[in-house]
Amino acid sequence: MKHMKNETPETKASGKWRMDLLLIFGMVLVACLFLLVRHISRESAVKNEKSSSLTVTAEVDGKEWGSWSLDKDRVIEIDTDYGHNELTIKDGAAYMTDADCPDKYCIQMGKATHTGDTIVCLPHKLVIEITSSASDDSSSDLDIDTVAR
Repeated sequence: MKHMKNETPETKASGKWRMDLLLIFGMVLVACLFLLVRHISRESAVKNEKSSSLTVTAEVDGKEWGSWSLDKDRVIEIDTDYGHNELTIKDGAAYMTDADCPDKYCIQMGKATHTGDTIVCLPHKLVIEITSSASDDSSSDLDIDTVAR
């Protein structure tokens, strides 16, 4: 008689369990590698953005009102026909510290630090935006979440 390997339901189940563990381990490993690559590319983009000079631009009613470097600390009084705002640039961030508008949402918007960040005061028709003065604006391409065709 031939010698047959005794495969019981328990040994079959333990073999499937090992394969499941290997599959789960492989998926976790791929996810970790993906996150590591994403983190490294994000840090590279931040370094590129910091190496280029960032500018704070103020527009009132769609027209440029002023522009300042984000590197130098200062307080800017923005007085227009629509009202008064106080913009503070400090430690590489721009933020509103005072406004005479009724809702004061512009003050609550917090600090703008990266290219594309904006602060808006609708009653005063004021838009504050951080822009990069780099010749190729490749760092802004990193903020795209999806592409629609």
